[in-house]
Amino acid sequence: MLLNGIAAVLFDLDDTLIDSVRGKSIAEKIIADILASYIHNLGIAVDKEILLCELLLIDQMMNRRRLYDRSIWWQSLVGRLNLKVALPRHLVIEMTKAYWSYFGTYSLPFPDTAITLDSLLMRGYRLGMVTDTDGTPGVKMHRISQLSFKRAFSTIVIAGEDTVKTKPSVFPFKLAASRLGLSCAECVFVGDKPFTDIRGAKKAGMKSILIRRGIWESEEQPDFTVSSLSELCRFL
Repeated sequence: MLLNGIAAVLFDLDDTLIDSVRGKSIAEKIIADILASYIHNLGIAVDKEILLCELLLIDQMMNRRRLYDRSIWWQSLVGRLNLKVALPRHLVIEMTKAYWSYFGTYSLPFPDTAITLDSLLMRGYRLGMVTDTDGTPGVKMHRISQLSFKRAFSTIVIAGEDTVKTKPSVFPFKLAASRLGLSCAECVFVGDKPFTDIRGAKKAGMKSILIRRGIWESEEQPDFTVSSLSELCRFL
């Protein structure tokens, strides 16, 4: 046990507790199908593979800029393809609904999520979640409500909805600690993105653990780094 004085463990959601790779891939293919069909009906040729590649780049760019509203993504995608097409509002809404529906259905918990959460509860830790909005109010909490492990958390903060700003603002982290009746110094945060999760937790005064799910360039240094949730028991 290396982390002393810790009473609560707070988690990010996507790519920390749930594996969103498959869900994201399927959702993006659905978006490519919908958009390609719409553009084709306008008499404009579009390569679906190029469309998908550009969508992946937009995903990375928008996450870096913390712009989570997918409705903005779709028009940006059209712009990157140099198509002078203004997407109608009904289509944008349809695309966003379809994206989150498939994303939620096919993004499943990592194999060690439930057992790790149960183990931490048995050790006496209180659990919380601090996750960013999906850009459309209510969507993130709806997704969370479908997860079997939701019951493990004493508090869930949707940054950008429960607070004005998203991570790495300190306010979502401080709100979660406050709801648990704890100081930030008594909490450790576990997340996969250095530039939101680790930066925000450190600024708020929490200890931080980075779980490596991908490669993100960042100067932020966590207190500890793990490659799986089950490794948390080495520090707690």
